[in-house]
Amino acid sequence: MASNSDMRKVALVLACGVAFAALVIVLRHPPNHGIDSRPLAQTRTDSTEIRGTPLKGYQSEPVTESVRQAIEGLRSAKDPNGARDCESRLTEYFKALGTSNAVSEIVRVLNSGVDVPTTLGFKLASDGTLQESPTLRTFLLDLLTQLDRVTAASCAEKILSRMESADEWAVALRAYALANASTEAQAFLR
Repeated sequence: MASNSDMRKVALVLACGVAFAALVIVLRHPPNHGIDSRPLAQTRTDSTEIRGTPLKGYQSEPVTESVRQAIEGLRSAKDPNGARDCESRLTEYFKALGTSNAVSEIVRVLNSGVDVPTTLGFKLASDGTLQESPTLRTFLLDLLTQLDRVTAASCAEKILSRMESADEWAVALRAYALANASTEAQAFLR
């Protein structure tokens, strides 16, 4: 028999799943809402700084050349297959880095505030992860949640403090809920 604590955790995750789906349906914004679609300027060092206008409230931070190239690839992708290929290469790149380095790099990109549309929709897999991600940030936050739930929840808290993208907000709600089952977390989610 499941304990009350286990039942509460299941109820919290289910409630967040419902809230997640409702947010996506109700608050869906046009694909380019709040997205900086200007080309990236690059510097010649071992890392590349994302330049342009980050989303409001974010600071530009350096990213590796591989990530910069993937961002440019997403920007130039003309169809969903091109976007899926870029996301697949990014996933393989992060896997090759190892969890700790991948988490650091993903957080760096999320903290930059830069976002890119992917030409893909918002589609959930049966396990609740994103099967398709409409933006780079939703893709990265979902991947971060799979790699390190605690760090993803910390990033989610920052994202949830502003409302710039319904899709990103929905992924952030899930990330936060998966890592936090406390009474305080339940209150925060309400």
